[in-house]
Amino acid sequence: MTDKTQEADADDENLSPLADVFFSLRQEYLEGIETGTIRSLTAFQRGVHKVPDVLSDKNSAWVNRLMTDNVQSELEDFYKRSKKATRLRRRDMQVGSEFGDGDLDAPKFRYSVHTRQSPDNPARYEIVRRLELKKGWRKQRDAIDLIFAEDYERLVFETDARDLDYDDLVDRLEDIEEKHGGHVDEEPGNQRVSWVAPNRSRLTFDLKAGRLEMSFGQRGSLDLVDAAQSLRPNLGGKPSALFKDD
Repeated sequence: MTDKTQEADADDENLSPLADVFFSLRQEYLEGIETGTIRSLTAFQRGVHKVPDVLSDKNSAWVNRLMTDNVQSELEDFYKRSKKATRLRRRDMQVGSEFGDGDLDAPKFRYSVHTRQSPDNPARYEIVRRLELKKGWRKQRDAIDLIFAEDYERLVFETDARDLDYDDLVDRLEDIEEKHGGHVDEEPGNQRVSWVAPNRSRLTFDLKAGRLEMSFGQRGSLDLVDAAQSLRPNLGGKPSALFKDD
């Protein structure tokens, strides 16, 4: 075997399995979802409030109101922890909440909270937490690790679904399955397809939502970003802060 052939083989081994899957990046973040019964919320008044038995925008808005104080308290706590860990001043950050939603925006990250009635069960609530890492975040990696606990289940990459064709995507993932092992799961009716790697990493393309989700079999924080480095997709559009050293 020639040196050039050996180098080519080595380069091929170092390529991400998703190197041939291209899409334009719109947004990227870590995401975690907490769920519980509406009856268990502090603001729920037994004998006064009634647990909803149907899904509706009205009921979801009511859940937002029940969780307003919880979200405000959580964001204030993260604001204080962020000031201490990053040594930033108040003018360097923006924090605010309203009707069960809110966010904390800092130079190297943005943390947001969104509450809603669970789409899977009308008697339950969901808290969707997202952590967006911005350019240069690695310079504050230790601080970000201190601020945010292992509350995240997946990395999410939002895209324009028009970049992807379902049949072509399934074909590409079947090529990955053939080369790297694992298996492909299809949900044609929902326009969702996943590749589950031999190490239990799961990559799910949801074309209706315009999302690629990466999960690794456990909750985490910045360690999820580390785990994703070998699975980098071929991204265009907005520059990625997760896969590029700055």
